This record gives sequence, structure tokens and C-alpha cells, in this order.
Amino acid sequence: LGLDADKLVVTPAVALGVSAFYSCVNLISNTIASADLNLYDLKIEGNKLNRVMTDAHPCAKLVNFRPSKLYSSFTWRKQMMVNRLLYGSAVSKIVWGGDGRPQELIVLKPTDFTFLEFPHEEKLWIQLHNGQILQEFEYIIWQDLTLNTRVGVSRFGLLNNTLKLGITANDYLQKYYENGTLQDGYLKTAIKSSDPNFGDEMSAMWTSKHGGVKNMGKIQVLQLG
Repeated sequence: LGLDADKLVVTPAVALGVSAFYSCVNLISNTIASADLNLYDLKIEGNKLNRVMTDAHPCAKLVNFRPSKLYSSFTWRKQMMVNRLLYGSAVSKIVWGGDGRPQELIVLKPTDFTFLEFPHEEKLWIQLHNGQILQEFEYIIWQDLTLNTRVGVSRFGLLNNTLKLGITANDYLQKYYENGTLQDGYLKTAIKSSDPNFGDEMSAMWTSKHGGVKNMGKIQVLQLG
């Protein structure tokens, strides 16, 4: 059939074409987007550093109500989770107001930026394709599984071979049934026609009535056969 899995390039768009993969991403992102998102302050109490839930943080109102004029909190969380699942890391740019408080969270397309890692300085900056550099206080990042505690690993990248197998199998089935169900052969008639289109017309009529997956298992009646 000419299918070569090694030459198949699996991108997020291609991966989402696999129904099982799409369903998983949709289910996980919807579930996380529907859950409560709590913010915590780190406070020193005695000799311990404790996490204390707060709704007074400037970002609390943004993440729980309206991160941007473009989308709701649910949409923002869902898109962040989709990007995290597909690319390993989801990033939102923080838009700061003149009062020094965050005013908006803009979800960045994973293809519109690159990470600038400084392992020895424990810094992770982001460079946008327009050349702008975002430092740690200028973005929010959600990471999936990481190998260096900084940048997440793409899930569809880890499942590359599995997805290739699924996509190739789907293509195989489509091509397998293009010429009918389980039939391949010839039609025999009791007459001979001089019409040059007679064969094509008979073949088309047979295919419409007996070919394809929708006709699989139907009883066929042969006359004069």
C-alpha cells in the first residue's frame, strides 16, 4: 500500500487526528479547567515555611475570573492544559499595569517562542519570535514531565511511534476498503456490448450496491449466473 511509518511526521495537529489521543487531551483539559485553582503565599511561621491559601494575590482575580478580555478563566485554563499536554510546557505572558499589578494573562502559542536556558544561573527566559525577552516575573509556565526541572517534555513526542502505528493502521484500512469490502475480481455478463462505457457503468453500478464498508455482509443476488 506504500505506507511508510518512518517517513510520517507526527505533529500536534496530526496527533489530534487520532480519535483516542484527541479524546484524552479533551477530557484531561476539560477536567483541569473545571477544577478550583487556588493560589498560595509562602509564609514563615516559627521555624517553618508554610503555604497559606490566599485570594488577595493580584493574580487570584485574573486566574479565577477573567485572565484576559479575550477569554474566560475556564478557556484560559483549558488552553494552557492543552498546550501543556501537547508541547510539554504552557506559557502565558503577564501584562503589567502602570500600578505594578498584573492586568492580563495572554496565552502564548508554543510555536511562537523558544526557551533560553541558563542552567548554571538557574534562570529560564523566553524569547518571542519578535525578539522580545521575557524573564521569570513576566510569564507563567505550566510544565508537564520534565527531564531538567525547567522545560516540559512533549507527550505526543514520547508517543511518536505509537501514534505513527495508529495513523498508519487507519490509512491502511481506508485504502483496503477503497475498492470494495472483501471483494476483488471481475463481473461476468451473458451479453456482449459494443458500448465502450458498458464496463465502467456496470462496475460503477456493482460498486454502489455491493462495494464499500456500508454494504459489507449484504446478500448478493446474481442473475443468469
